[in-house]
Order: sequence, then structure tokens, then C-alpha cells
Amino acid sequence: MRAGKAASLRNADRASRIIPTGQPGLRAAGLQAAFESGGAMGRMMAELDWSATPLGPIESWPQSLVSSISILLASKAQIVMFWGPDYLALYNDSYAPTIGDKHPAALGQPASKHWAELWETLEPLLAGVRESGEAFSGTDYPFSIDRRGFLEDVYFDISYDPVRVEDGSVGGVFCIVSETTPRVLSARRMELLTRINAYVANTMDAASVVQGFLFALGPDRFDLPFLRLLLGDHRPDLLPPVLDIGPVPAELQQRDLRGGLVEDLVVDGQVVAVAFPLRAGGGIDFGTIVLGVNERYELDTEYRQFFGFVAERLASALINAQLLQTEHRLAATLQRAILPAQLYDLPGVELAGEYLPATAGLDVGGDWYDALPLPDGRVALVIGDVAGKGVQAAALMGQLRNALRAYLVDGHDPASALTRLNRLTMHLGENQFATVLCAILDPRTGALEVSTAGHLPPLLVAADRTVRYLDCRPGPPVGVTDTVGFALRSLVLEPAATLVLFTDGLVEERTEDLDVSLGRAAAAACGSDTAPAIVRRLSRLRPPSRRSDDIAILGARRLPQPE
Repeated sequence: MRAGKAASLRNADRASRIIPTGQPGLRAAGLQAAFESGGAMGRMMAELDWSATPLGPIESWPQSLVSSISILLASKAQIVMFWGPDYLALYNDSYAPTIGDKHPAALGQPASKHWAELWETLEPLLAGVRESGEAFSGTDYPFSIDRRGFLEDVYFDISYDPVRVEDGSVGGVFCIVSETTPRVLSARRMELLTRINAYVANTMDAASVVQGFLFALGPDRFDLPFLRLLLGDHRPDLLPPVLDIGPVPAELQQRDLRGGLVEDLVVDGQVVAVAFPLRAGGGIDFGTIVLGVNERYELDTEYRQFFGFVAERLASALINAQLLQTEHRLAATLQRAILPAQLYDLPGVELAGEYLPATAGLDVGGDWYDALPLPDGRVALVIGDVAGKGVQAAALMGQLRNALRAYLVDGHDPASALTRLNRLTMHLGENQFATVLCAILDPRTGALEVSTAGHLPPLLVAADRTVRYLDCRPGPPVGVTDTVGFALRSLVLEPAATLVLFTDGLVEERTEDLDVSLGRAAAAACGSDTAPAIVRRLSRLRPPSRRSDDIAILGARRLPQPE
């Protein structure tokens, strides 16, 4: 036991000393050649009085040290070698810029002296390689280093390899590094910009834009340690005029920052934030955003560009929300103007209709219903849903509604009218299509003709309140293909029975099977016996909080004939 412990101590002592071996003259000649071809660092090493450093005169250096220096000086990679128990620093031209102001004072000096600010991180890595003899590598490894007068967060791909001296112990750690700070920062900032885009895109109001923006920032604001948002006259009432996120310096809280220009904000001679006006097209000024500078990063061109992108995305989202609101109001106005203000009071039939605009979506859709008295005493019933949203969908809906009215008044049956409507829709241009269901009811006889172009089947509520979906063979939506014929279904609607037409917003939901939703609608319809009551019960299936699509409902009840 005692002999083993003594051997261990001798090995540790050998590993802690720089062991001179070999022929001093040859080593000196080899170093001289390495210095001459080693660039600026080679010349610096050649001129340095090594006898005044902890390494001592070059004649005493072991061959392993000489060989390692020859390799690192000749290499174009960023290399630093930490030699001996004090980790004396030796490095090449490529490595010098990575340590900034530490160069050239760090050459030949203990790492703990010039890398003091990151020694708690660096020393365990170096000691681990030196003590175990095993290499260590890392990707985008983080360090905090003072190389330009401030503590800076940096990242490196690193490979730390042991250099063995002549007795087999580890004499130094050969470090090949590659700074990845620009890549890491660029990727992180791009990820944040992508998140901002995702949370504010297609948002309809300023409050939601700001809330989405703040949510996208998340808790780890490396590049935006703080921000101050000063909102102007376009601020909705539910947002405060000033929003502070993170530790906004007291000096900035006391300043009027609504200058309307991009401005560096200086505190104690240091730029601590940059102010950007939130201005978009049309000269609309939403206020100012103040973006805080992380004191551990240089405010370089890339950092400033990132700030500019953040401010631009917020300003664009705010103006886009305003435009979407304007379009939404215009589309809703247009759609309500096209829909019947009230349904006709027709003999022998009770009519009820409901239009419910989407509340969770971004735009008004192209859903519509219509009930039209025909010259021969019958009534035409129509439900339709134009593909798309907004003003364009509402305008197409108006064209299709009026054209279909003309075909039906002209005497065409539902299938023939849909054929003509399909031809018109094909003529209007590409990507213009709609689902439509058309029916003609004779209230006197109950004769009912139904044809559908890609639309959901109607509900048939019998007098005894039993419910079934009408079996109709659907053709494709109008506007999809010009070689199509639509099937005509004929049946009799019994007295006191109700035909219910509706658009898919009533039953389609991403998280639910369609058959389940259709079953729920059928169950709701069977609870009443009048057309207004049935339509009212169906309209309650989708409360405003769950209405992601427009809904149109039309009910037509054949009234019992007088004795």
C-alpha cells in the first residue's frame, strides 16, 4: 500500500513538471524554423525573452512542446495551447483576434491571469483533459469573456486534446477552437423573428397584436433584455399607454421617447437602448418601441438590423390588423346588404333564416341563404358557401345569388339552374367556386325538388319531430369543372314538416368527427316544431367563442293546409 502511494506521488510530480529531454541544439533549430514561418505570432515568440517567463529558456523545452508549437504556428485554424500546471498560453495568428484585448499580453502567461473572468468555466475543462488524458469536445460551447472592455457572451466549437510529454504524462492541452458566436446569435434572432411573425400574423386588432408580440418574446430575452412600448392615439382602450417588459432603466422611464426617429438612447456614456417609431403606410403613427441592448453584446450592424426587423414586424402587424378590421367591416356590411333583410311572408310556408359571422376567424366568409317566391306560387330555397374570405368572397356571393335568382325566376328546375350557375362561375375565372344547395317547394302540394353542388345534405324534420338527413346525390361545387350535370331529387314534404338548409360552419370542427357534429345538429333540430324555433336552436350550437367560420341557416316549414 505504502509503495503504491509513493509511485502515485512520483507520477503526479512528473506530470506537474516540464521535463527537458533530447538535444537542446536541435530543439532550438526546430523552433527557429517554426518561428520564421509562423507569421506575426512566430515573430513575437522569436523576440520574446522566454527565460523571463515561467516556461524558461527554449533550450529547456521538451520536444513535445516544440512539436506542438510548430504545429499550431503553421496552422490556419484557431489554436491555443495551455502548457504545464499553470496552463501557460501559446497561440497562433488565427487565435489572436478571438481574445481581443488580451493579445499580446496573454502570450506565455498563466491562463488564470488573463482568462480570470471565465476561469470557473475554463479551468475544469482543462483540468479534466490534463488529469484524465482524454480529449473533450463541444459544439456552440458558451463562455463569458472580457476581450473588448466588457463581459461578452460568446460561443465556440471546441476540441481540447491532451499533449503527452516524454514520460507519458500530460504536459499540456492543445485547443482547436472555432468561434460560432455570429452563427448562434443569427439563428437565435431569426428564431425570435419567426415566432413574432407566427404570433402576430393575420391578427385583427391592436390588442391581440401586442399580446401576441409579448408572448412571442418569451421569458428568455437574451437579445432584448428589456423593452418599453409607448402607444399613441391608435391604442385600444384595453391597452395601457406604456408597457414595460424587463428592467427598464429609471433614466429612460423619465424621458420623453416619442421623437418619431430612430434614436440611440445613452445613459452614462453607454448606448443602452434604441428607440424606433412604430410607423406604417399612410403615415399612421402607433407610437414608439424602445429596445434594450444586452450589455454582453456589441451593438454592431447585425444587432441594429435585428432591432429594426423587430420594430418593423410590430409596426406592420399593427397596420395589417387595422386593414383587416376595415376589410372585415366592409365585407360584413356587403354581406348583410346582400342577404335578405327579412324573409317573405308567403302563403302555406313558414320561413326563418339566420346569418352568424365568424368571430374566431379573420374575415367574413361568403355564406348566404335565400328564399324567393316564384311566379307560379312555388318558393325557391337556396343555401350557399363561397370559397374564400373577405370582400372578394362577399362580392362573388352577391353575383352567384343574383344569377341563381334569375335562373329560378326564368323557370329552371334546381338541377338546371345549378348547371347554368356552374357555367357562369367557370367564366368568372380560376379559383372561384362555391357549394350550393337549391330546392323548390310547392306549399300547396308539398312537391319538393332538390339539387346540390357539393353542399351538405339538408335536415328533414317531420311533423312528429323525427329527424333525418335528406339523401341527395351531390355534384361537385360550382366552378370546379365545366363538364357536369346535377342530379334532381323529387319528394313530398308532408304538412307541418320542415326542411332545414345550413352551411358547414354549423357542423364542421377540426377536433370533432363530422358525423358526431351532424348528429348533434339533428338532435337540436328535433326539439322544436316551428321553423323559427328550429333555426334558433341550431344557431346556439356555435357560441361566439367557438365560431371559427360563418354560418347560414334557412328553415322552411310547410304549414298544414286548411280543411
